[in-house]
Amino acid sequence: MATQDRAPTRTVRRVPVPWSSRARPQPPAAPPPAGNIMVAEHNGVRWINIERPTEATIAYLRANFDFQEPNLEDVLDTLQRPKVDEYDDYLFLVVQFPVHSKSRRETTSSEVDIFVGRDYVITLHDPTRLKPLARLFDEVERSEEARAAILGNGAERLLYHILDRLIDYCVPITRRIGQKVEQIDEMMFEPNTLGVIEQIATVRRDIIATRRIIKPLVPIMNVLERRIRAFFRHEDEEELEAYFGDLADGIAKIYDILDDAKEVVDSLSATTDSLATHRLNEVIKVLTIFSVIMLPLTLISSIYGMNVNLPLDGEVGQPLTFWTLIALMAAVALAMILFFRWRRWL
Repeated sequence: MATQDRAPTRTVRRVPVPWSSRARPQPPAAPPPAGNIMVAEHNGVRWINIERPTEATIAYLRANFDFQEPNLEDVLDTLQRPKVDEYDDYLFLVVQFPVHSKSRRETTSSEVDIFVGRDYVITLHDPTRLKPLARLFDEVERSEEARAAILGNGAERLLYHILDRLIDYCVPITRRIGQKVEQIDEMMFEPNTLGVIEQIATVRRDIIATRRIIKPLVPIMNVLERRIRAFFRHEDEEELEAYFGDLADGIAKIYDILDDAKEVVDSLSATTDSLATHRLNEVIKVLTIFSVIMLPLTLISSIYGMNVNLPLDGEVGQPLTFWTLIALMAAVALAMILFFRWRRWL
């Protein structure tokens, strides 16, 4: 870890020269791309923040750091799975965190690539998607106290603060999912079944997407805890274990919350399906009863609608034929209703 008798704290934007614990002595082959490489420094520890990495920034890293070529290629490949690669002089992390879009009502992943040396951390990300990381760097840049607190205890603690801020960013997402689950629970017995089903489908989609992003981070944080201690060979390993163990516990708790939310939503979905089926059966039962009651009435009216001489025909001296038929049909309908009541179908 860097000692405390280094040059005064300073922050520099638009990196003018390369810097690394293994930086090459010769000048870079090409100047750094303007505007997307920034550096914050305190007591010999630097945070190099690269926003929206491009081929030009990768060429800059290739020219000034001894990073493995597959790692540099992984930076531009947004389809990478989270992982931790360990080398003699640096660690390479690929981590993804959920980002929720209110306009599209969907949750997607945003990738952060991190190179960790013994006295530097390089982050590559899209600041428009992972705003907490951009805000953390702004805090470090504006406030000398923030630089001392975040960068003043070595690169390993800087990495902890970065990951801790990103994990904390997941908490409001899980809280929002929990609130939606509670709303669905309150709407469960409302007559608007279609609205409840739509809400369940939306929340289930969010839970599935967020779980898919968070799940690979659980083993990554457990592996990172061991590799950080082995890489930095810290004098106080218990302190590192406590900090990075806190990250592993935090991401595990978030995954457990999502797991619980998934079980609740599945139960609510099953309950909604049962209620919808019950309501549909009630409607079908009423329609069926009406159809069965009308069936004999239709039969009687059809028989007496034939063009033949039948009993009770008005043309052969029975003027009360119509009312007699009406009374007969009413008696049949009443008898069927009483039968349904006796069988407890009504």
